[in-house]
Amino acid sequence: MTIFALAFLPLLIGLGIWQLQRAAEKRAWETAWLNSMGDLPVTEGQWLAGDGPVAFQRLRLRGAFDDRQHFLLDNRTRQGQPGYLVLSPFVSEAGRLYLVNRGWIAAPRARADLPEVPTPDGELTVIGTFWPDTGMLPLMGEDTWSGHWPRRIQRADYDRMLAALEGPLADVRPAAHDLELRLEAGQPGHLAPYGGGLDAGAPRHQGYALQWFGLALVLLIGYIYWGFRRDDTRSQH
Repeated sequence: MTIFALAFLPLLIGLGIWQLQRAAEKRAWETAWLNSMGDLPVTEGQWLAGDGPVAFQRLRLRGAFDDRQHFLLDNRTRQGQPGYLVLSPFVSEAGRLYLVNRGWIAAPRARADLPEVPTPDGELTVIGTFWPDTGMLPLMGEDTWSGHWPRRIQRADYDRMLAALEGPLADVRPAAHDLELRLEAGQPGHLAPYGGGLDAGAPRHQGYALQWFGLALVLLIGYIYWGFRRDDTRSQH
């Protein structure tokens, strides 16, 4: 019992502390998102001259979308209708590659069919927001991608998505950014809006922390109770 308590008590406390740290990180994201809402977008040259993209920084880009190699993020329901989030490659004037979240598109009736993604042609200017990686949800099974485009995916694994790009996009892959650029509503190429803002889930992490600390307390109480019972048993003998 002592070995069990020594092994699991620090683990449970450590998991609780980790969840509190995640909650603090999510609260910082929420604050940064609210503070950025009134900021003017910066140009690509301005943020390249700085320290790189900052979470929730607004960016103005000049370039073109790829009209074929789209990723369809599955299981995104809008107003009760199943559909996808569309992530499309965008190559800027500076020759840099971005994965742009263009919003929501409805799914066809048949599961085997995929929607045709309307994409504007030629050079254009868009404004988007850099979105931080809030962590990928666990998958119940393997995320198998087809070999044709567009590709239905279950999670936005940006390293894997960038590695899957073909043709001229593969040539600019070294100048890619593995942060999502979320296109603002009303911009060229934007589809239907999805979601109303940032719900980072800080209270959820606080709840998880409370559960881990609660389990640690139960383990500690059980260990103390077990110790007193052993002492009582020995005194009776």
